[in-house]
Amino acid sequence: MANLRKINGNYYAYFYDPNRSPKRKSVPLRVRLKDTAKKKLKKLEEAQAEGQYDPWKRDPWIGEERVEPVVIQNAIRQFLRDKEKTVQPSTIDTYRQQLEAWAGELPATYHVLDLRPQDVKGYIYDPEIANATQRKRYRHLSVFLGWCEDEWYLEENPIKQIQKPRKEDRETPILDPGDIKDLLSAIDKHRGTTTDVAGRQPDVQWLKDTIVIAMYTGLRRGELASMIWADVDLESGVLSVRNREDFRTKTGDERSVPLRGRALDRLNKIKKRREGVEQDEAVIIDQRGEPIKPDRMTRRFKDFALKAGLDKRISFHTLRHSCVSLLSRKGVSTRIIQEIMGHSSITTTERYSHIRVDEVADAMEDAFEES
Repeated sequence: MANLRKINGNYYAYFYDPNRSPKRKSVPLRVRLKDTAKKKLKKLEEAQAEGQYDPWKRDPWIGEERVEPVVIQNAIRQFLRDKEKTVQPSTIDTYRQQLEAWAGELPATYHVLDLRPQDVKGYIYDPEIANATQRKRYRHLSVFLGWCEDEWYLEENPIKQIQKPRKEDRETPILDPGDIKDLLSAIDKHRGTTTDVAGRQPDVQWLKDTIVIAMYTGLRRGELASMIWADVDLESGVLSVRNREDFRTKTGDERSVPLRGRALDRLNKIKKRREGVEQDEAVIIDQRGEPIKPDRMTRRFKDFALKAGLDKRISFHTLRHSCVSLLSRKGVSTRIIQEIMGHSSITTTERYSHIRVDEVADAMEDAFEES
């Protein structure tokens, strides 16, 4: 039998035999993590029990196959090629950007085997970056270094000796109906006081329509951009969020969203203003009849949120969070909110699949009919 001891941050195996001299023999395990030390100790004990190892006579690591020394940049290239088989190109680009930025701060000849906790900690806990970025760096390096362990490029993962950055407990800004009124007023004011060289007023009506519908349905920007009139049943007050050839919902699931209050009124006004629409025509279009792309929604919304003096953290997605908050304040249960938002994983969707459409519709009506 042997015991573990930690001396100056490194683990040692201590073997005991009263018939040997000395009675106790220490063997350096050359690791700093307890879990790794336990694995190496177990391996030595098994070898000793089988008569293949005598700690009083032999260094256990002589002749043992060593971890392969691989330059960090080469390991990154291999990692990215491996990941290309299982993840999206956009994810590969993110990994490449994060890992190359980190490797760029290390010596070019550095091997994965040379890595120490400080080589990782300094990059993750850069005081000049936001907490969210620190957590993102930790996440990507953790995946990469875990892969290096699996490939036997790394015996002991340095990131396991670093505390994961904690998410800052910051209150998420939320918009209420009063804020929406101020925002729409700021858009109207801009339109009334601004013209281009030809004397034309800014094309902002589509933005007002989008803001109201987003706030009182909780639709994501991509869902709004892909919405066509065939998805809108004004008589029944139901909006269908559907997958198409050029668009898929975030979860891949289609859903029905009840239209009540201001969202229903706004869609009726849009249809009346357009004087006849085709079923395959986009609902949100500019004055030239062009559908609005999601990035344009984001950009223009942010411009006017700042003009209206709203919190600088406000983004287009805040409208969705605000819809959830308003429903919650009205007493709508979490399970119904998740059904309305399409906010769940596949498991959650299955769990809530029994909710009736009329139950969801009643919840929307109670929340928004007097907003």
